[in-house]
Amino acid sequence: MAWYLLGRQYAAKGETGKANYCFAQAGEVYRAFEEGTVFGAPDEKEKEQEASDDKTNAKGRETRKPGKWKTALLVLLLLLGSHIPYQPDRLKSSAAEAAEASGTNGGTAAPRSDAATASSAASGSLDVVYAVSGDSAANRTNQIGEMLRRFQDKSLIRAETLLLAEPEWIKERKWLLWPVPAKPIVTVQHSDTAAGTHLTYYDAKTCQCEPANRAVPAAKYAEWQNEQLQQLIVRTAISTFEAANGKTPDKIEQMVRSYPDNWMAGYTPAMKAYFDRYLAERQGGRAAAGGEQPASAPSGAAQAGNASLLPAAEALQQPLRILVDKTTHTLALVSGNVLLRSYPVGLGGERTPEGEFTITEKVRNPNGRDNGTFGSRGMTLSDTLYAIHGTNQPSSIGKDKSLGCIRMLKPDVEELFDIVPKGTKVVIGQNLLIPAETYRSDAPLRVPSSTDETNPNKTYKWLD
Repeated sequence: MAWYLLGRQYAAKGETGKANYCFAQAGEVYRAFEEGTVFGAPDEKEKEQEASDDKTNAKGRETRKPGKWKTALLVLLLLLGSHIPYQPDRLKSSAAEAAEASGTNGGTAAPRSDAATASSAASGSLDVVYAVSGDSAANRTNQIGEMLRRFQDKSLIRAETLLLAEPEWIKERKWLLWPVPAKPIVTVQHSDTAAGTHLTYYDAKTCQCEPANRAVPAAKYAEWQNEQLQQLIVRTAISTFEAANGKTPDKIEQMVRSYPDNWMAGYTPAMKAYFDRYLAERQGGRAAAGGEQPASAPSGAAQAGNASLLPAAEALQQPLRILVDKTTHTLALVSGNVLLRSYPVGLGGERTPEGEFTITEKVRNPNGRDNGTFGSRGMTLSDTLYAIHGTNQPSSIGKDKSLGCIRMLKPDVEELFDIVPKGTKVVIGQNLLIPAETYRSDAPLRVPSSTDETNPNKTYKWLD
């Protein structure tokens, strides 16, 4: 009842997100008083019932009117409840106690069984929003309320499950760490409860309850991250291809050809499917706008603006870029302020130039070898003698031993080669605030290659 009364108070203030969150927690109490409506407006069945009761009373038979006694009781409870101060922790504790008594999991009829929770969370598509403000009780309640509001709007969230997660930030929130798994807070799914949603909590502090096993949402989140990165690769490749050729590729195969037309190292079935969908949406957007091209990729949750949440897909809206920090001997792959990967590199001190460059060439096994001076991969910078490449001197990583090029370890340069398209921007400088720590993914991204990216007709003389 406490959740229901609190929801009514928020509704009266126009705070829809918080109201929806409280109604979802109220469960059966909400159904009893609202019968499925959002903010207490009588539905058609209740109107018909009251009209029928009026006719019956006119004939002289005593009949109670459920609408009136419910209204009277509601008014009384609201009057009493209006003197109860809002105490989130106290209310959450009460909800947790009720969950314990009924065998639920702190959400609206969420089963405590990890197996049942895993089966439920594993089904259907997933979308993610990030919590970007503090994790106090009031902030978290507001975030979950906003999350519910978005989830109920199909124009914003098309997925069957929405996950609220808390990512890790570093350098005074300058960089959001993509390789570090975000902390799952709660998932919301469609269900048959009164409010039409099913909440499953994974953070005891948020729900004041025994949380569900995080393994399932963590695995789904990792899958979602992988999909988002693959989509970003496709969008960046399209952008760099257009900049160089003055036209849009008709199919993804145009960007995955043998050297020197290897804009991408390869593609997965998911990347091909996304390319077709993205191109169709862009063409549809141009037609609707009289030929103008949308400024950015479509995002299912991009239309909702709330400072406490960030639609996680929007975190990767900026094209891929490479930053090389000479101060920390670190190469970082970024999208906007999201740090996707960072690797240790070997440099040449003052011999390594500073400024902005472009990857103008990508080649496998430079000079016909995968264990030579330049390792198994090389990427030329702006048609110069400087390049990002592998090395047969791994002990030089982290030092200034090169003649100016950027040396990388074999697994690192091979993953970078697979991720960044030709045409990717590279910035080399000092004090770029890139963390000295390395951030690699537990599952490095590799794409299947079906083309010949070697160049046997050229002897490379990069300034190793």
